Amino acid sequence: IVRELGLRNPNVIVRGFDRPNLRWSVQRHDKAGEKSRALIELLGNGREAAVVYASARKMVEAVSELLRGAGVNAAAYHAGMGRDARSWVQEAWTTGEVPIVVATNAFGMGIDKHDVRRVIHFQMPGSLEAYYQEAGRAGRDGEPADCVLLHSYGDRFIHEFFIRQSYPPRRIIVATYRALVEAARSTDDPIAPARFAQQVKDLKSEGELYSALRILRDAGCIENSAVERNCSIRWIAGPDSLRGLLDGGFDAEELEGSFAVLEGLARVSRFGERRRFRVSQRDIVRWSGGDFGTGRAALDALQTAGLLGWRDEAKQPGYRLRQPASAPDELAVDWERIARLRELELSKLKRMESYAFHRACRRRYLLGYFGETLGRWRCDGCDRCS
Repeated sequence: IVRELGLRNPNVIVRGFDRPNLRWSVQRHDKAGEKSRALIELLGNGREAAVVYASARKMVEAVSELLRGAGVNAAAYHAGMGRDARSWVQEAWTTGEVPIVVATNAFGMGIDKHDVRRVIHFQMPGSLEAYYQEAGRAGRDGEPADCVLLHSYGDRFIHEFFIRQSYPPRRIIVATYRALVEAARSTDDPIAPARFAQQVKDLKSEGELYSALRILRDAGCIENSAVERNCSIRWIAGPDSLRGLLDGGFDAEELEGSFAVLEGLARVSRFGERRRFRVSQRDIVRWSGGDFGTGRAALDALQTAGLLGWRDEAKQPGYRLRQPASAPDELAVDWERIARLRELELSKLKRMESYAFHRACRRRYLLGYFGETLGRWRCDGCDRCS
């Protein structure tokens, strides 16, 4: 950093990994009820600033509901929430309005609240790197703070799932490529994953599919190309009513500007025989004679009149083959690297679990993992030593 920024006589401060004011402890609870009771007991009156980490969004919601049910002022935070909701939780926690946040690892980056007295992991993280970073958000004011891992044997399974999803087996990657090649035979347009996902045999999750596509993209076999945004339409009016409207029964003044859109939708859906269908925003704009704001107003008017229901679908990622398409057996994928990364993540998970079962000084174990030594056998700052 000194060299790249051209700094002159900078002050260089190296503190190391040890945080003497943090107390490290692990509680083993293999039954969900025991773990929940332990969490409520650890938080006490719930007035001190704390963060409770969980590995999955559903668990975050469940734990925050559990705490509120026990009279603890807590809020949930995860990436599946809207931006405004996340901003409110972050602000309320920073100001002390809500003292406890239950969150995934999406929470904490860039946040510097100095008086966090407790960081509790309701589920074991996937690595010691993640654990030390998240737990290290406690006690930044230098005052004593607790870092507690509530561990159960089943915690490892969700991380094994995430790891295998991120680095899918070779057969899944090859099957994904074959399915995309087959789908590309009938179109030159970008192809959404939903169009070929069912052709991938033994696919265990959507995440596994997207990981396979990411690996193929990074290897230069395919490329990203966004699919055009669509509107999902559902007819409420029946085919006979629709034909009657188009044949002259369209006399409602507030719907006059929507006639061309209604007519276009009728043609696309075979005059109402297809009850549910999709149309592109480009077609809506063309029929409305304006921009998508005009088209949206027309769709809203038709919906208010009880003729249809509609929603704007989020833009989906699409994919194209890089020309010429490779034979599946000749894909330029570094299979050894994928296997190596998978094994690396699994080994990190194993070291994290070893921390939970460690019988000697936990501080010494953590510092040793990061290449430092404690200098003594006992620290008086972990559950094993004291």
